[in-house]
Amino acid sequence: MKKACPRCGQDWLRKVEIGAIGRTVMLCYDCEAVWGCECHTDFATFLELSTFLSRCGVVPSKKVYDTFNDLDM
Repeated sequence: MKKACPRCGQDWLRKVEIGAIGRTVMLCYDCEAVWGCECHTDFATFLELSTFLSRCGVVPSKKVYDTFNDLDM
């Protein structure tokens, strides 16, 4: 089931595997809001993608973004 981004409302949330950190997250490609858990995707719990990656010990870069893999929902 598709769910609009609670932050921007401009795109759908997508389940994305971030290979560089071995984590699966929910991501809005439009505003780069990210949620670490599929079941808690409300406005109050999002992080900016760059903040999320930094907290995981990864410097945001094209090399990291190239490891993103969209998963079927």
